[in-house]
Amino acid sequence: MKAKLTCLLVASLLVFTAFKERPEDKFKLKKTFTENYAFIPQGTVTIDGEKVETQAFYMLRTELSNLHYREFLERISETEAEQNEIQSEKWEEAFNYTSPYKEHYHTHPAYENYPVGNVTKENAEAYCAWLTEHYTKKDIGLPEGYKIVFRLPTRAEWVNAANGELKGPYAWGGPFVRNAVISFLANFRVYGAENTWSRQDSTVISPNQPSAVFQYIQ
Repeated sequence: MKAKLTCLLVASLLVFTAFKERPEDKFKLKKTFTENYAFIPQGTVTIDGEKVETQAFYMLRTELSNLHYREFLERISETEAEQNEIQSEKWEEAFNYTSPYKEHYHTHPAYENYPVGNVTKENAEAYCAWLTEHYTKKDIGLPEGYKIVFRLPTRAEWVNAANGELKGPYAWGGPFVRNAVISFLANFRVYGAENTWSRQDSTVISPNQPSAVFQYIQ
């Protein structure tokens, strides 16, 4: 069994064919679909120093919510629900104090629209398979001969969707983590220099320290 992910942000894809232009130029999908899924045109991204081309697809406009994942669990069999249940106890492995998150994050109404977390890749793939079956029965405006399929994005597809038309080290296209009014442009946990350590002859972070560190230097 693969380790549970603390926060897997599920983004389902709708892939028809490798569109060269928006499919709306050929046929119009219903608003009930397009208001939830954004069209991502084909593009080229750089992955590990190599250019990778991606086909066009549709992506969920937001991360999959707790509410939508609970709906999935409620509509599948009891056995399948047990296999795909959320691992709330994983909060304790990521943070020192997480009792409120463990008890309420995935069930309390206040967190219904928050991103679902603590699910495995297998859980996410099971959700995509269920969603494919669900949408196959719905009329979203597809002409005959087109098939709707949901799956997780590849790394290149994710980068293409995140970058959009922007260029730069961050998803918003710029080189800075703050905007003109000194507000942070992303959520992250800041570790001071006193909490990080690395060998002088290596760039490898000590295994006793967090594997991903973001330190903002004034």
